[in-house]
Amino acid sequence: MNIVLQPEVLKWARLRAGLDEERLAKKILGKPGRADAVKEWETTGEIKYRQAEVLAEKTYTPLGYLFLPQPPIEKLPISDFRSIGGHANLAPSPALLDVVFESQRRQAWFREYLIKRGADTLAFVGSISLKTHVDEAAFNIRKTLKVEELVGGTISSWAENLSAHFAAAEEAGILVMRNGVVGNNGTRKLST
Repeated sequence: MNIVLQPEVLKWARLRAGLDEERLAKKILGKPGRADAVKEWETTGEIKYRQAEVLAEKTYTPLGYLFLPQPPIEKLPISDFRSIGGHANLAPSPALLDVVFESQRRQAWFREYLIKRGADTLAFVGSISLKTHVDEAAFNIRKTLKVEELVGGTISSWAENLSAHFAAAEEAGILVMRNGVVGNNGTRKLST
């Protein structure tokens, strides 16, 4: 059964997944050399329903998004300080969005877990505000993480330094999440 969707939404789904027409055609149609089919969808909006389902799956786009009158504006639900080459305001990839949403679910679960266990509130939470002088804030963070003890000459590389800071944050009761892939899917790597 053929359906008609908005061509710009179909193109948006492909571009947000970082695919060119040829790679998307191979993922959906299973064979190379069919970029013309993708170009046709993105021109007319006419596509088979089953192909739209596979398009959604292969581009990590919710199927319902394909039926929108125009592409949605996706934003990270947290402050976004990413930049590449001095350029900010990068559109979040489907992989990054999935990792952030999963991290928020884990954070909510961990918070509930700690509350149920009767864990004490961390003394440093809320101790710094926008009115706190930067030197005082940095001093308090260093004191909480015991950074002076970390950098006492025993660390020999940036990777070891970073790992030591992560461990110090966890020791202070801060939940640290690091991930280079989406969930446990080694084929969905996060891009710089």
